[in-house]
Amino acid sequence: MRTLIDIPEEDLKLLNQVAKKLSISRAEFVRRSVAASLAPHRQKMNHAAFGHGPAFPRTDSHIREDARGMVTMPVLFDTNILIDYLRGIPQARAEADRHSDRARQHRHLDGSHGGSTAANDADARSFLLNFYTLPLGADVAERAFLLRRANRIKLPDAIIQATAEESGRILITRNTRDFPPGTPGVLIPYTL
Repeated sequence: MRTLIDIPEEDLKLLNQVAKKLSISRAEFVRRSVAASLAPHRQKMNHAAFGHGPAFPRTDSHIREDARGMVTMPVLFDTNILIDYLRGIPQARAEADRHSDRARQHRHLDGSHGGSTAANDADARSFLLNFYTLPLGADVAERAFLLRRANRIKLPDAIIQATAEESGRILITRNTRDFPPGTPGVLIPYTL
């Protein structure tokens, strides 16, 4: 669908600069911004529609690409995939670039990907702006507690899984130790 919108000149200039820095088109920047802005409303709509929380995320066998090769299903990227992207791992870049409705958990990543410099940190910040940041709320904390107790996984892994489940997103990770292939709601796009 195409929509015409009026954008103030100063915002349009900034949009052009950011899109150029991210090496994406203005249209792709707007698509990603709209997807990120609508993400919290999708969660609220799921709660209202089903009356008992968001629908459980579908498995990777249900993931479909649109005509542009983009996956529109909401996903949550585990930190290991984001760090791989920042380290230049091609599989991570391919996976991150194919999703239009992508989120990450609120964690501090600056410098954690190795070889940190001011320029690298600026690139990391620009990259992370392409993701909707999901907060750690009481509902996620409660679910993480239950997951950790039931599955005997580390707390950070329980939190990321709980965040994905509470927000109705597929978890994208390469952590096969805590999320074996076939884990419902989890996609493992590659291993290293």
